[in-house]
Amino acid sequence: MNKIITFLIFAFCFNQGFSQTEEEFIQNIKVFYAKNNKTKACDESKNGLSKFPNSTRIAKLQALVCSSINGGAATTEATTTGGTTSGGTTTTRGTTTGGTTTTRGTVVPEIKIVNVNTGFKRIIGQNRVEWSKSLSDNAVSLSIRYTVKGVGVLVDEQVTGRTYHIYDPGTSKAHGRSTKVELIVDYGDKKVNESGTLVLDNQFFVCSAN
Repeated sequence: MNKIITFLIFAFCFNQGFSQTEEEFIQNIKVFYAKNNKTKACDESKNGLSKFPNSTRIAKLQALVCSSINGGAATTEATTTGGTTSGGTTTTRGTTTGGTTTTRGTVVPEIKIVNVNTGFKRIIGQNRVEWSKSLSDNAVSLSIRYTVKGVGVLVDEQVTGRTYHIYDPGTSKAHGRSTKVELIVDYGDKKVNESGTLVLDNQFFVCSAN
C-alpha cells in the first residue's frame, strides 16, 4: 500500500514539474514564430489551448501563426448551436443531435490592424537615434542603415529587440555631411498602421576616426 501511495505522489510531482504555464506557452509560440518555425509555433498554440481553453491571448496567437501556414485560414474545431457559429465563416461536417451540431471546418479569422506609435527620432545634438518599445515589441526584426551623401552606406546593423542606436561610423568622412537614416522594420504577418521603412532625411552628425 505504501509503495502505491509513494508512486502516486511521485507521478503527480513529475507531471506538475513538466507542466507549462500559460505565459510559457505564449513565450514559446513567439520564439518559434520569430525563428520562422511557423509549424512548430502553430502546434505549440494548439497544445496551449488544449490546456488553457479560455486563454484569449493564446487564441489570438493561434489565429496569427496558424493562418500564416494555412493560406490565410486557421483550422479549428467549433460547436454550432441553433445553426449559428460566431467568430467567422465555418464549413461544417458532422452530425446533429438534439439541435446541437458538432462541426470541424475552417474558420477565417478577423484581420485586425495593430496600431504602432513608432516614436522614431534623433536626439538633437547627439548621435543617438531612438524608436518606441511598441515598435520593437511588434517587429519580428529591425535593422538600421546610415547613408552619407557622396560617400555611401557606412553603417548597416541589426537592432532587433532594441529601442535605440548610437551612430559611430569610425571615420571622419561622415562628419558634417547630409545623412539619411533608415529603420527597416519586418512585422512578419502582422497588419500594422505603419510602413516597413522609416526615414530621417538630412541628418548631420559629429564623426571622427577611431
